[in-house]
Amino acid sequence: MKFYYTDADVVPSMSHCQIISSDSKEEIFFLFAVLNSSLTRCIFEAMFSLGNEKVGMFVAITRLKDFVRPPLVDTPAKASAKKKIVDLVGKALAMEERTLGEFVDIDTLMHRVDDVRINVRRLVLTHGNGELSFPVARGSADLIDATLRARFGDDSGLLIPSDRAISVRELRSLPAFDESAQSAVLEEIDELLLDLYEIRRAERALLRNRD
Repeated sequence: MKFYYTDADVVPSMSHCQIISSDSKEEIFFLFAVLNSSLTRCIFEAMFSLGNEKVGMFVAITRLKDFVRPPLVDTPAKASAKKKIVDLVGKALAMEERTLGEFVDIDTLMHRVDDVRINVRRLVLTHGNGELSFPVARGSADLIDATLRARFGDDSGLLIPSDRAISVRELRSLPAFDESAQSAVLEEIDELLLDLYEIRRAERALLRNRD
């Protein structure tokens, strides 16, 4: 069970998904955190899991209303924690929008390249007999390497086969989503939510270890 957020104009199919909307982005972000929390997941798995059936479980809006309660935010300290949760949700979602160009400043008049690869902490671009390289942001080389391989593959040993090329504009705009970094933020959000619910440490281990 997982809930997703979008601010795009969509026409949902109610037979395939459930939709919750609000005029307040902050409240939707907070609800997003609540619905994706380990506590909510535990409740739904315990009450509505369909075992080995392929559909897994049915998540209906009425069940959310009946069985999920946002934590009570009735003190300045809890209000501060809620604000931090909302900010972290925004940070986690923004990670999905990052592109290669944010990690590598590709400053060149070259329009197209024949090959792209990572060499230590530099992005190397090849066009004909010419070669340029640009530094990759510290700690991001593995992410950029994974981004390139997700786009081009690596079966041939080269990221781009010899009969293909890519524009520098497309290269800069390739999605560069660091899932492990986002997971760390989501774990921090979950801890803050469990604090608001006043779940004890020993109980948290049970929540997360539940199959």
